Amino acid sequence: MNKKEFIHELKKNLKSIKKQDRDEILNDYEEHFRIGKKQKRKESEIAESLGDPKEIAKQAKEELKNSLSLRGMANDTFLVIWKRVKDYLRMAAQGTQEFCSKEIKELKKEKLEEKSKQSSEKEETKKNQKKNPFIPRLILTSFNLFIGIWIVLTVYISIGGLLISSWAITISGVIAFALSIVGLFVDLPYVSSELLPIGIFAGISVMSIGILMSIFSWQIGKLFSKAISKYMKFNKKIRRKSNE
Repeated sequence: MNKKEFIHELKKNLKSIKKQDRDEILNDYEEHFRIGKKQKRKESEIAESLGDPKEIAKQAKEELKNSLSLRGMANDTFLVIWKRVKDYLRMAAQGTQEFCSKEIKELKKEKLEEKSKQSSEKEETKKNQKKNPFIPRLILTSFNLFIGIWIVLTVYISIGGLLISSWAITISGVIAFALSIVGLFVDLPYVSSELLPIGIFAGISVMSIGILMSIFSWQIGKLFSKAISKYMKFNKKIRRKSNE
């Protein structure tokens, strides 16, 4: 890995933090490369000594949790959703490809053998053994293509909508709270001073509801992502058993 590839990978994995912090981290590692070049070291050697850009970005995020921006959180959410959907699509496509390339060919081969040979008890046993994995794989592939992918998309879209709604509620609560506080010191048009205490209480309440909704939807998304991972492992086991 050269300098350009290292910095690009590091920058890509630091999208969720503030620009100021991101630029500072990138400048630090570019300085490492500049110092290394002065010492006549190769870029690949410098990159290897610095470590994995993904791990560096992960550690930086943990240290800068308080600097995570709303845009960065939304970006991370989208990346997680897109990765899960992409993995699910790849799994469904792989299952379909295997089904088309192997199972259909075997089925045609079995039909030709049935026409050319008289089946004996041993041949019938072998034929049944070959057919055994065909049915579960056909059912699993059909489910992934026609039902599973739509369930995944629907759930992720619902979670994304809930997240966006919770952020909107939180922002509206912040605005109501801020306006009410300002109204205590400045006369605002069309706003009665008697309503300001209510506005402060309402703003805090709405903010709290928005934050709770955001945490709830985030946790639901994480649980669903874990469930998808387990389901993908189950698919791999089925395909592995069929290939044995």
